[in-house]
Amino acid sequence: MKRTLRILRNIVLIAFATIALVFGALCYILYAHEDEIADELIAVFNEGQEGQLTYRSVELSPFRAFPYISIDIKGVRFDADKHTADDHAIYAFEDVYVGFDVFDLLRGEYTIRKLVISGGPLFLEKYEDGSYNLMRAKMRADDEEEEGSTHLDLRSVVLRDITLHEVNHGGEGNELVMDITKATAYLSYLGDTLRMGLESDLFLQHYTSGSTSWFRELPFGLKCDLSIVEDMVTILPSSLVLDAGNLDLEGTLDLDDDLMLDLNVGGRKKNFDVFISFAPPEVLAKLKEFKNEGDIMFRGRIAGPIDRQSPLID
Repeated sequence: MKRTLRILRNIVLIAFATIALVFGALCYILYAHEDEIADELIAVFNEGQEGQLTYRSVELSPFRAFPYISIDIKGVRFDADKHTADDHAIYAFEDVYVGFDVFDLLRGEYTIRKLVISGGPLFLEKYEDGSYNLMRAKMRADDEEEEGSTHLDLRSVVLRDITLHEVNHGGEGNELVMDITKATAYLSYLGDTLRMGLESDLFLQHYTSGSTSWFRELPFGLKCDLSIVEDMVTILPSSLVLDAGNLDLEGTLDLDDDLMLDLNVGGRKKNFDVFISFAPPEVLAKLKEFKNEGDIMFRGRIAGPIDRQSPLID
């Protein structure tokens, strides 16, 4: 019996030692090539573009993109122009964790499976012609596919502590400021179809249109299940999560037709809390002084192009 226990113990120890050696070897491979990987990623990204991507440093951070082994590219910054960098970058993130699959590394492949982007601002400007500053800066001089030893095949993207500031210079002029506390997208591929699951924890600081402030200090979340085929996004049964309850969402978004949206919104509630939760904090405090009860069923539809004008809300 003792001999059997010793054999089992030795097998377990050997297994753990083997795993530790393999993990250590993989970490060493990443450590030895981390600067090379980061430099190649930045070079491929910048090739033929108007904008300029830079980074401050890179270090091994094996567990931050778990279950993948990762490196941490610090101080990632993207400016709209390669020749003139100012204090107003399109985005500037403290950390970008790049995750690699263990089995890819064993085969000598550097395929990026996961990105974790943490800490910093994202500034988007929409011009009167409908284009964005980010897309203008990322325009390539040619359509040639870049080659290198590092490839992209994402399965997950995570955003943490990102502040989104969007300004629309067309129409009446809209402005949105929103904190992305955490947003996680899970990706899977089946033929030409991309399936995406999205879970997010958000805080809308304010949304204004012209001189009118529509929403302020609104915490909410999104739980979405999307199916994407070419330019058509199908919004499968999803929900908008509010403090007072959830709203059911389902519909389509055509990316090739002025962002043509056809979204059905519905739900069933015991009171009006879910509606008044959209009100500004000072108005919400007053409304909560009144009691409201009942069995409320509602359905709505948001339809029309959202790229250059406001859609119809029914």
